[in-house]
Amino acid sequence: MRRKTSSRSDSAFGTQALCCIRAALLACIATAALILVLAFLLRWDVVPLASVRFVNVLIKAASACFAGLLCVRFIERKAWLFGGFAGMLYILLTYIVFAMIEREFSFSWNAVSDLALGFACGMGTAVICRLLSDINVKNSHHILSYDGCYIFNFIIFNFYIGE
Repeated sequence: MRRKTSSRSDSAFGTQALCCIRAALLACIATAALILVLAFLLRWDVVPLASVRFVNVLIKAASACFAGLLCVRFIERKAWLFGGFAGMLYILLTYIVFAMIEREFSFSWNAVSDLALGFACGMGTAVICRLLSDINVKNSHHILSYDGCYIFNFIIFNFYIGE
């Protein structure tokens, strides 16, 4: 006999998966914009050519964090997992896009470390955002919390004014 599954849980997972895919695609667009900025900075000799690898890792990490941030805004439960999944999906999409541009698919351990970097950045951003939103809910009785300035409220009310 087939067990009935609730369509609500299936649609919730489908919505969360689509949210992760959308976040990864938007992070890919952000990566393209950041690479374009890097190309202009290299052209104008603002950034030395020797720092391209370091800046490339920074761009990957920032975009994976951006994917995690976009994903966590719409997911209530297990946001850390879906944030990490969005970061990993972003790294996978950029690997596929750049492999298609170079017309060469090759597996290396650098790709595995990039996937781990994407998961860690997306998950870390999701955890930090969830913690900051919990702090804002806890401090929602304060006057300045209407603006959504989570970090500002956290610093002002927890360090300067005290509990």
